[in-house]
Amino acid sequence: MADQMFDIGAYREQKDTTIPRFYVKTAIDERASRKEGKQIFIDVEMVEIITPGDKLNVPHVPVTEYYMQRYSRQYDAFKKGMENVPDGFRLEAWPHISAAAVATLKASNCHTVEQLSEFAEGNRPRLPDFFKLQQKAKEFLEAQKDSSVVISLQTKAEDQSKEIQHLMNTVDALKKKLAEGSDEPKRRGRPPKVA
Repeated sequence: MADQMFDIGAYREQKDTTIPRFYVKTAIDERASRKEGKQIFIDVEMVEIITPGDKLNVPHVPVTEYYMQRYSRQYDAFKKGMENVPDGFRLEAWPHISAAAVATLKASNCHTVEQLSEFAEGNRPRLPDFFKLQQKAKEFLEAQKDSSVVISLQTKAEDQSKEIQHLMNTVDALKKKLAEGSDEPKRRGRPPKVA
């Protein structure tokens, strides 16, 4: 029975694939309306939480501190008046997909290659060769990850090469100083007293 317990730590480490869409909704302020005797309207910040592939379960809830923290980057962009762009490699820029497939996936709230690779089995769109496309997405992301490791190693090697060159230049400068200073005879003994 202990093996079947819910592991909250593993649950929290799962990647969040939902897409928030923040917007402002006009609503009636009940308290102020009763007080004034007429309808008073206020703007309420709302968030629509989209799960890629799930068109039926799209909650619209008022923005709370929880959503501001959970989707802090998207909320900041909303407050600055910018478009909400999901994290990841945009489907339009991916060369392994047709324009029709992009449109179909976007209709299922899937906008990035990362979302495509993590698409839930029950929410997949009716797309020919969807599983092949999803496998290509996983392979593409794995290749991206591998190439980023190579790039970071190349950058590290370049930095080390620059540091070695700098140290060699310092050694050459010190050798040059020593060679210039060797013409003077060395003074032995105690230095003279300075009054």
